[in-house]
Amino acid sequence: MGNNYNFKGGKLITDWRPEVEEFWEGGGKKVARRNLWISIPSLLLAFAVWMVWSAVIVRLPEIGFDFDDGQLFWLAALPGLSGATLRIFYSFMVPIFGGRRWTAISTLSLLIPALWMGFAVQNLIRHL
Repeated sequence: MGNNYNFKGGKLITDWRPEVEEFWEGGGKKVARRNLWISIPSLLLAFAVWMVWSAVIVRLPEIGFDFDDGQLFWLAALPGLSGATLRIFYSFMVPIFGGRRWTAISTLSLLIPALWMGFAVQNLIRHL
């Protein structure tokens, strides 16, 4: 079996055998490191948004939002529920877009709740 590993231009990895030394040195190590450089900051941002969301939600009544305990519970539960639900679609999108690209797209989507929370809280604090 010759070294005919093709790592350039493909979105879908069809041959992944990192336990084979020749494969690993023939480009597998480079692909794995590139994926780690994308996924580690993306996961850090995802968990940061999740934690900030949860920390801010419990303080919303103190700055003027009129939510009851049930509504605050659902607001706190939404990131986990939506994340778990969207994981289903995540598994289908990786073969279509590629792992790194889809990770970047899904991480950029975290800007929506982060910016929304920032603007909502900032506007309310200015009016107090």
